[in-house]
Amino acid sequence: MFEKFTETALKIIMAAQKEARILNNNFVGTEHILLGLLAEKSQAQEILNCLGCNQNNIMETIEKGSDVVGVEIPFTSEAKELFQKAWTEAKKYEQPITELHLLIALTYSEGKHLQSFKDLNIDIDKIKTLSLERAKNFEIKRNNLIFIAWLIITSFFVRNKRTICLVIGILFIAILILVSIAIGKYKY
Repeated sequence: MFEKFTETALKIIMAAQKEARILNNNFVGTEHILLGLLAEKSQAQEILNCLGCNQNNIMETIEKGSDVVGVEIPFTSEAKELFQKAWTEAKKYEQPITELHLLIALTYSEGKHLQSFKDLNIDIDKIKTLSLERAKNFEIKRNNLIFIAWLIITSFFVRNKRTICLVIGILFIAILILVSIAIGKYKY
């Protein structure tokens, strides 16, 4: 399954394993994945920080274990279910699993992370809304880039001057839309 993850998402999973070791837990649960999301610089971290969630205050809500931690730390059933939900979210947009998909999956997954959100009065619906918005914007930008690439390639094969002008005009409009999205003036 991990071949479906982006590099950032994989770093988050590795950070989650590290957090489990720090807390002397012999498992990686959803609470550790939440800590992993906060440990790695990403869009998910920005969203969580914006809502008042940081690594220190989440760490305070999680129980420390007294277990001897082995070399291999298994994922809990809740964490495995979270990965499946993240994959379902990613498939909706034909994307690999990103940190945003992990964060979205956290909002409707069972696990100990829910108690952390509750203890800190973190609005789960707000997390989901912000994450979905960013995931959709990523999809729109990706599709626009594909469209622009298609226009450039097809313009090389077109011999008619009128058609070339049309393609260049459409390309110009597409670039204007991308620039306006990048500076945040145009929302879909």
